[in-house]
Amino acid sequence: MPRQQLNEITAWVDGSNVYGSN
Repeated sequence: MPRQQLNEITAWVDGSNVYGSN
């Protein structure tokens, strides 16, 4: 898995975590 794609997934999970927490 390319590092760029992994970074995108990490950012997506981070944003999803914020919405889920709120």
